[in-house]
Amino acid sequence: MNFSREEWQQALRTGRKSQEIKQSIQEAFAISDNRAGFEAALKESGFYLAEG
Repeated sequence: MNFSREEWQQALRTGRKSQEIKQSIQEAFAISDNRAGFEAALKESGFYLAEG
């Protein structure tokens, strides 16, 4: 698991380890069968899906 500079900075801001953040997002994606499910799974982990 390689981390970008942005991911590393996000980890510093949130106080979480980069590996934990990436793992949480990957798990949310794996258990989701559509966008709404992915957004709900992210929300449970304290994240949200943003358009940008």
